[in-house]
Amino acid sequence: MDEMDRNIRMRSESWGYRVAMTSLSIWIMYNSYKTIVHGAKSETIPVLILLLGVSAHNISMSMIKRKMVAGDDEYKEPNKFIQIIITTIVIAALTCLLIVFLITLSL
Repeated sequence: MDEMDRNIRMRSESWGYRVAMTSLSIWIMYNSYKTIVHGAKSETIPVLILLLGVSAHNISMSMIKRKMVAGDDEYKEPNKFIQIIITTIVIAALTCLLIVFLITLSL
């Protein structure tokens, strides 16, 4: 695989990821609207899939970046792995609070 094929593949995967994350976000917003306005049951699956996708993306980017600059003496990056994990936990906690709020509204 040459550089052009690799670039095409990376761009298409990037667009696929963006479309999937945007679709999940729209689905979550629509589901929240239905739950608040019409009292429908809230669905947690799209929220969990979105969190898993974003977390996997951020963690893999951090790990790949760290491996690429591991032997470079000029570039020293602070350890962002802990920061990513804390951010993921905070987002998950906020999402759980939102889910609990939506469930209490639907009761």
